[in-house]
Amino acid sequence: MQNLNKKNMELDELKAVWANEQKDLENRLVLNENIVKKLSFEKSQSNFNKLVDTSLLGRNMALVYGIISIFMAFSVNENIALCIPAFLAGIAMFYSFIQHLPLKRPSVGELNAIALQKAIIEYQIHSNKYSKFDISIVTFWVISLLPILIQKHFDLYIYSNIIYSAVF
Repeated sequence: MQNLNKKNMELDELKAVWANEQKDLENRLVLNENIVKKLSFEKSQSNFNKLVDTSLLGRNMALVYGIISIFMAFSVNENIALCIPAFLAGIAMFYSFIQHLPLKRPSVGELNAIALQKAIIEYQIHSNKYSKFDISIVTFWVISLLPILIQKHFDLYIYSNIIYSAVF
């Protein structure tokens, strides 16, 4: 009987130790899960901040490019074949700048996960809506300013010769 009581006490101690270990394991799992969620959320915030920074820089550069185009158009105002495309490219850059004015830097640190996801989706919708248009504006800008730069740098008017125009 004594031996049976001793075994029951050992079994109860073993159950208590097992229960404590189980409780510690569950606490560590919850803690690890919270750490992983926090790290994932912080990474999403960081990546989104980089995307927004790039977009805002692009928007502001469109304003600078528009000013450069207008300046370059006035610098060759005697040559209408160079002036008009540069002026139109400047107007297109200003239009692109205005299109991207709604982009704002959200206070990502104050957003919860759902609000952050909503901001990311809104950003993606805006970017997808204007990306092809922006690429065409930049292409037009480069094509319209390149002849001016070639003329100024090399003193070569590319529209004066069919071969120069074809190469361009």
